Amino acid sequence: MDVKGQTVDVKMTCSICLDTMETPFYMKQCTHCFHGACVMKAFETYLALHGTEWQTVPCPMCRKRISYHIMLRSFIETCTLEDAEKIINGANLHVRCHLEMSLLHVAAEAGNFAMVRYLIGKGLRVEDTNCFGLTPVYFAAVHGKTETVRYLVETCGANTRIKNMFGQTMLDMVMKQKKYPETITYLNSIGAGNLRFPQGACGAQGLSPSGSDPCDPSLKQ
Repeated sequence: MDVKGQTVDVKMTCSICLDTMETPFYMKQCTHCFHGACVMKAFETYLALHGTEWQTVPCPMCRKRISYHIMLRSFIETCTLEDAEKIINGANLHVRCHLEMSLLHVAAEAGNFAMVRYLIGKGLRVEDTNCFGLTPVYFAAVHGKTETVRYLVETCGANTRIKNMFGQTMLDMVMKQKKYPETITYLNSIGAGNLRFPQGACGAQGLSPSGSDPCDPSLKQ
């Protein structure tokens, strides 16, 4: 901020914990911002005490009613593992929106690779579908998140033959968009649409029998 010709470093402060915010979590409905973990914890506390039929929660500042599911979705799209570990628990791990999108769908669509691995490690299934029968890898592919697609296919055995209600595979959709050449190249290389990549030893959870993640660079020689 420029004050009388001088540049002043102004840092935003979370009104819940009063600490400065390096990466504020913005509430799109009312434009206020907080630490992601702080506001999600506040929302969960409110719902535990005053659970509502439509799962709406008030902004801690302006009290505007906001959809908890929308806020949880925004949190999963951008949060760090450190924040996720503070918020994700048995009560909200399996939360789904009105379209039956799981948290894994949301993380895959956003390309939050670290969160995808974290949620699979917590037990979310790569073959869970939304109300249209689409899986997380489908959303990752059509949004050009190649790294996430590769992990879900090669490590978790995700099915590449899933089709939408119009009979289009993920490869059909990505080619139609003409925006993600890297994703198209990868899907063609594995024969997406015609082949299900073998699960191998990783199983449906994307983990080896020992519980370690075979894609973890620290495990490679």
